[in-house]
Amino acid sequence: MGTLCFWDSQSRLVVKGLKPMERKLIEVGYRGYFDINFIATEDRLRPLEFTSRFGYPTINLQIEALTNPWGDLLLGLAKGQDVTLRPKPGFQVAVVVAVPPFPFKDEDAFKKYSKDAVVLFKSDQNGVHPNDVKLVNGDLTGTAGYAVVVTGSGDTVDHARNQAYERIRNLVIPNMFYRTDIGDRWRRDADLLYSWGYLKPH
Repeated sequence: MGTLCFWDSQSRLVVKGLKPMERKLIEVGYRGYFDINFIATEDRLRPLEFTSRFGYPTINLQIEALTNPWGDLLLGLAKGQDVTLRPKPGFQVAVVVAVPPFPFKDEDAFKKYSKDAVVLFKSDQNGVHPNDVKLVNGDLTGTAGYAVVVTGSGDTVDHARNQAYERIRNLVIPNMFYRTDIGDRWRRDADLLYSWGYLKPH
């Protein structure tokens, strides 16, 4: 699991995808985060899933991407204030680092391979977002298979990917695993989105 993002409030993806929901959300007094997952084709956007909450690993990606102080941002949302998001330029990548038996539930496998496995850092902890772990005697130790999310930023997708995977190489977790292809399809997908008119070159 993992995801790639960039910020653009004026793209056709936003105008055709999210904007139609704006009036209804205002009518019901909705406050907070809201997104829609789509399948984009040349002729239309097909909605798959509405997410009206901060989700995982999206929240970790947003923490990497936004320069807003998160306490101020969440308080502003709760009060219904206009919140101006201040994203970093470029791209952000988030990669889930898991341990067995994730994504399945198997108590015996968890006890055998992952229970109380310690998360160690070779150097700094930048871009590492603990998830289902706890702090014991100064070490992060696992309680479930969804261990950490590692993020990276950069002016290009390759730069963001390189930073995220370099940060993963800084981790030592027994039996850890993660996808190595997050962001790999961006060149192909971006070409399609540009050619279909959903994105405009900057």
